[in-house]
Amino acid sequence: MPRVIAMHDVDDVEHWLSSQQREDIFKDVAFDMVTFVHPTEPNKVGLSANIPDLDKFLEINNGPIGQAAMKHDGIQADTIAVMIEA
Repeated sequence: MPRVIAMHDVDDVEHWLSSQQREDIFKDVAFDMVTFVHPTEPNKVGLSANIPDLDKFLEINNGPIGQAAMKHDGIQADTIAVMIEA
């Protein structure tokens, strides 16, 4: 099960941190989620998770539910960078 790290900018870090959207939509495809906040760039955040089925995760993330969740959480989609454990 690979560990995935996603980093991106958000409109409001406190809103993003307090949002339940991640847990709600990814509860069946992402485990052990941990959130991060950049120490010197106030709107840059990150998330790591174990993802057993990356295709299923991406299907949800890139579909209408994932897109709505990103909009709700204030994620600036054009800043997303994803890394997969080697």
